[in-house]
Amino acid sequence: MSIPIAPFWGVNGHFTWNNSAGYVPAKWAGNAASMKDLGMLTYRNGYGASNSSSTGAVTSSDGATFRNFINNTATPNGIVVAPVLLPLYQTSWTGGTATEATAYTLGYNLGVDAATNLAGLVPWYEVGNEFDGGQWSDGNIVGGTGRGNVTSDFNNAKFLICRGSIRGMIAGIRSVDTTTPIMQPGGTWLHTAFFDMLRNGSTPSAPTTYDATKIVDWDLSSWHWYLNNYGPNDDIENPTDQGGFNVLAHIAGWGKPIYITECGANAMNGTTAVYANEAAIASAIVGSYLLARFVSVRNTYNIKGVQYYQLVDAAGNSASVSPTDNEMMFGLVASDGTTQKGRYPTVKNFIAANPVTTGITLMASNLKYSANLKNAQQNAITTTVGASALLNLYSGTQPASPDTAITSQVLLATLTCNATFAPSASGGVLTLNSIANGTGLAAAGTGTNATWFRITTSGGTAHIDGTVSTSGSDLNLTNTSIAQNQTISVSSFTFTNGN
Repeated sequence: MSIPIAPFWGVNGHFTWNNSAGYVPAKWAGNAASMKDLGMLTYRNGYGASNSSSTGAVTSSDGATFRNFINNTATPNGIVVAPVLLPLYQTSWTGGTATEATAYTLGYNLGVDAATNLAGLVPWYEVGNEFDGGQWSDGNIVGGTGRGNVTSDFNNAKFLICRGSIRGMIAGIRSVDTTTPIMQPGGTWLHTAFFDMLRNGSTPSAPTTYDATKIVDWDLSSWHWYLNNYGPNDDIENPTDQGGFNVLAHIAGWGKPIYITECGANAMNGTTAVYANEAAIASAIVGSYLLARFVSVRNTYNIKGVQYYQLVDAAGNSASVSPTDNEMMFGLVASDGTTQKGRYPTVKNFIAANPVTTGITLMASNLKYSANLKNAQQNAITTTVGASALLNLYSGTQPASPDTAITSQVLLATLTCNATFAPSASGGVLTLNSIANGTGLAAAGTGTNATWFRITTSGGTAHIDGTVSTSGSDLNLTNTSIAQNQTISVSSFTFTNGN
């Protein structure tokens, strides 16, 4: 199955909203023309469904609308549509309440429906939107400090419901489509602890208890960032009013490519204008806290895409929203779907001046090695790393290669390999001898996610780097969160020469 590659620059929209004048089908061609003119060719849109009141099964969904738009409008114009799944967590089927289990079922049903309709047509499935900040109608799940970068900021019961929904969507998608990447639900503000708990299987009420059966993992990370014309909070790398917490560095520590799936500048704070005029908003959008920042640090944090919010002024699939509502003031195009706002040419010119090529180039290769050569290549690993090599687990972004020195990455634990690294390779497979347990170092604190490993000689010369996660990585751990004095064990480790 071929998976579309999403261009770096994109925009949010709502082509399923039939009550917003600027997004109705009659405007689709004009919407596409605007995106092509702007150079924003990834189009993020919500995907929802209705559920049976007696079984929770999907009775109708946005699947047909998505396929219609993709096949007849997006693809002919070189636009890639990125879906964000918007699950229900309670319905009349659940009796108007919710549990982790019922949310899982509703999420699973939506995941199955989305994958059935969209497999091969989309670059990823984003499994939810702003769960961390109370996107659902029962209120914000952030309390405590209000920052969301510590576990105690979250409501336990609501967290469990969110987790059930996310786990269900992923399981439902994977029951149909095992290939297309899973994208984390779009996160907001400094709410990283919500996702740390998803990744390590803990909860707000039990932050040091890890349930391996409830761990949530994903392939791509997603984050939202909005400006309020206040530098001490607008700087995503150093919000000084929030203790200087570097959001991008923390997200990069999860070891996944990052996509900024929503960003923009708030025009109103209640009834008070945040910026003086349209020119000031335009300047903020392309300025050092938003688009210019993301493009300048993209290689530092492995940012693979930026999607502005939004294309056309609209709010809540309604034709009766006040034009002074903040939600109605993010668009590059006015609510009629045609009139370009003052910020439009500024954004267009910025993107034209900052082209970014994304995607993966696959080189054709049919190289095949003899069994003897494959074994010799694998045995060279044993010779090179030598006796009692060290397996070091780190947080932070994996360097470009083992020849790249450690910078801001944090060493969490060291495990010592056997005096004889491995017996001779067989069939191109090198299976390591037993590895001694390690202990979490002080730098790991109460729990820090390991994202990559480095194997060195006993003297510290680096030779092998690889990814760490709970699945699908070079080194898979039951729990990637490492705390001080915690015992870390690796039960088996192999290197395979596939040619």
